[in-house]
Amino acid sequence: MQRVGGNFEFHRSGFDPESNQATSAALDTLYGLFDVHPPAKPEHA
Repeated sequence: MQRVGGNFEFHRSGFDPESNQATSAALDTLYGLFDVHPPAKPEHA
């Protein structure tokens, strides 16, 4: 789960801005379900 989140954070700037917030919210839900901490956001995000 952390790898999926890390990949999203790394590529966040290339995602569709209109779906970025919804994708972040979905990942936050998954982090809670799997009881893992979200990865750190890269400095360029």
